[in-house]
Amino acid sequence: MFLHAENYKAAIEELIKGSKKLDVAVAFWGKGAEDFIPNSGKSIRIVCNLRSGGTNPFVIKSLMKREGIEIRNLDVLHAKLVLGSKAAILGSANFSANGLNFEGDDELKGWQEAGLRVDAPEQLKSMRDWFGTQWAEAVVITTGMLKEAEEAWKLRKAVRPFDLRRGKRFIDMSASALSGRNIVAAVWRDKASDYAKEVFEAKKRNAEDDAFTRSWVFYEDWSDKLRLGQVVIDVHVGPRGGVYINGPYELFEETRHVRPDSGKEMSLHYGRKLQSVSGIPVSSALAGIKEQVELAPAKLLPPGDDARAIPLEDFIDEIRSF
Repeated sequence: MFLHAENYKAAIEELIKGSKKLDVAVAFWGKGAEDFIPNSGKSIRIVCNLRSGGTNPFVIKSLMKREGIEIRNLDVLHAKLVLGSKAAILGSANFSANGLNFEGDDELKGWQEAGLRVDAPEQLKSMRDWFGTQWAEAVVITTGMLKEAEEAWKLRKAVRPFDLRRGKRFIDMSASALSGRNIVAAVWRDKASDYAKEVFEAKKRNAEDDAFTRSWVFYEDWSDKLRLGQVVIDVHVGPRGGVYINGPYELFEETRHVRPDSGKEMSLHYGRKLQSVSGIPVSSALAGIKEQVELAPAKLLPPGDDARAIPLEDFIDEIRSF
């Protein structure tokens, strides 16, 4: 039986429901994968590819706690096989996460999967033999492996490709497409101090490359809001409500200084301007944001709140409500 996007999930659910035992060799697992696997005490063996960065380790950790489930890791696994008591499904579909690491219904909706439901005894025997070999080569998942996988997952999730089916503008993208990104909107009102400007200009002079430093920016005393490696969309809300959108900038260094007038510590984050974000030109990614913020800038930065660092998905959600 041929399976496609419209019947693939239902076929897997039917196979799992009708099987007392299951052998599952699916490389990548993501958000919602727990829904495929029943919490019913069935005997289930799972082989996954945990350490590539394409599997959500928190899903695996959750499944490992269930009765009757054994999970092992195989670094070279790329298969997608669900082997039940009387039939099997072999195809292109991972469990909610695919090779691009998309997660959730919004990002997965519309992806065209294809597969086959097989029930011929000789073919099922070949599959069981194959699975047995993979199971024997796979290793038991340890706490250390889960910890490493969590770090890999966070890194890959932050830089995964954007789902461009709704266009290239951040303002048009779904919440799941924007979530988990290493991108923040730095919303601010007050200008930097004269001393911070002096330190910044001195740093640029020391770099001895005017063409390289021309697009640099800095953020004064944002040590509790920003971190190195982040991509920052600069949103300046002026005292009269004017809105200025710049960047995005990648934060590459942080320095600490002592203010000569007060003796208090000052931190400076330095950023370099990017021409694109995950392959999307800046002019496309940021299009429409300024106009949306201009509808109600005071909501984004009310009086008494001089600076905010807002994760991209929360920032877009806020300004969409204006």
